Amino acid sequence: MDSHTVSSMDVASCNFQVGDRVMVAAHPLLAGRKGEITALPSPDAGIVALDSGGRERIPLSCLKLADCLMSNDVPVGTSFNIEVLASAEDRMSQAEAIQCVEQINHHCHQIRYLLVELDSRGGYLALGFASMSQLMRSQLFDKARSTLQKELQAGRIEKEYLNLPVGTMPERQLRPLSKLKPEHYSLALSQAGEIAGDRPLTEKDVSAAVATMLLLDKNAAKRSIVDVVKERTHIPLCERSQCRVEDAIVVRGFKNADLRPYDGYWGIVQHISEHFYHIYISLKGETIQCREEEVEYMEMSDGDRITLLSVSARISNLLKAELEAVDYAILETMQRSLYLTQRQMRYLEVMEKDYGMSSTR
Repeated sequence: MDSHTVSSMDVASCNFQVGDRVMVAAHPLLAGRKGEITALPSPDAGIVALDSGGRERIPLSCLKLADCLMSNDVPVGTSFNIEVLASAEDRMSQAEAIQCVEQINHHCHQIRYLLVELDSRGGYLALGFASMSQLMRSQLFDKARSTLQKELQAGRIEKEYLNLPVGTMPERQLRPLSKLKPEHYSLALSQAGEIAGDRPLTEKDVSAAVATMLLLDKNAAKRSIVDVVKERTHIPLCERSQCRVEDAIVVRGFKNADLRPYDGYWGIVQHISEHFYHIYISLKGETIQCREEEVEYMEMSDGDRITLLSVSARISNLLKAELEAVDYAILETMQRSLYLTQRQMRYLEVMEKDYGMSSTR
């Protein structure tokens, strides 16, 4: 390979996008696994939803595009158009390309319809799962679960709140509605239609309509998890009678700017005062104060609780070392997972060995 060419993998690694199918090419624990990029939090790392389950933050240098039909060497600066990927004899006609797009759209609509059927008719129960969410996290689905979750949510909105046939609207146009209470969905789409005027409706139109509604009517905002739990169970999100010192609870502080960096993390209750829970977040090395409505109590067995106590102590111990970014990202994933997998526990053991830390199990 001369100085004017680079491998297709090197070129591709500079052009990753959310939604790309990738394979982990070089990683001490994940090499050979495939998944879908769901976020690009930094220029050099991506969040990958692995087909085998779980989401991992992985350096882009460790990834390559999966199932791509590129030649081994491509001149630098060459755009990846049809001339690079196929010979003139194999090139699609316009009619064939249109047919491909139509078939893809048709299959996407079918997927959404089938997901809604599984949900509304209790298909997950027939498969032995307590909820649709449990089914979606299982190994029965071998494709990117994040995409399926989005399609399911879009189908629910169409069927339950808009009275539209499932598959009527693109998922990206329905996504901004998630910020609103369901009773405001129809009005938001109507206002988005007015913004669009004679041109086709876009996601930006819906987002603009939603933003305007949230600005003018604070009651239009989606109910918080606190409201949902109170409505369904008629009890506070986390009663003092439920929670004990050394319990693990989840921070739900997305409405509080000071707590937003901790939203979604679990922590260990150190003290319960008259107005606050004092929660230790081991990954941050901090004890924070949360009100009753800013934490979520998670019912779990004593065995699971003791496991999280141990993991919290082990994470705190590891933070004494100068961790590499990828190792810190793995610990961050654990701090957001109440029920840790065997693979995650092995990660802890490997890191403790690599950094010369003794386990505090």
